[in-house]
Amino acid sequence: MPGFSTAKQITGVSGRGVGMDVVRRNINEIRGDIEVTTKENQGTTFSIRLPLTLSIIDGLLIRIGETDFILPLTFISKCYEVETKKLEDAFNQWVTLEGHRIPFIFLRRDFNIRSEAPAQSQIIKIAHEGHYVGLAVDRIIGNTRPY
Repeated sequence: MPGFSTAKQITGVSGRGVGMDVVRRNINEIRGDIEVTTKENQGTTFSIRLPLTLSIIDGLLIRIGETDFILPLTFISKCYEVETKKLEDAFNQWVTLEGHRIPFIFLRRDFNIRSEAPAQSQIIKIAHEGHYVGLAVDRIIGNTRPY
């Protein structure tokens, strides 16, 4: 609901951010659906269903923990395999790939995935306006093709 806040202390700006009501409205606008399932002391699962007509872009199917994601291929420059321990120990989350240092986002950490990490992780080098960032994921599953 609009204005709902989970803040422990209510202030004059509580509930003023972009909340789930905005997410739900945007998903509904593209004829999608979102389902929220909450289990006490276990957490909340958000299931988003999008219409098949959105699958017109080639994507790269990746896995982090037990969850699969799709990244649009248009932004992917190159993929690398890196020892996970090096990513966990990296200072300020920078990695050297082919002699170039780039920042990376360790998605396992950012998504708070607690399952055991693989010995080798994949860095997906993303290009945007002449700059690069790496996305560290557990596994690359393969390409997805629109139907």
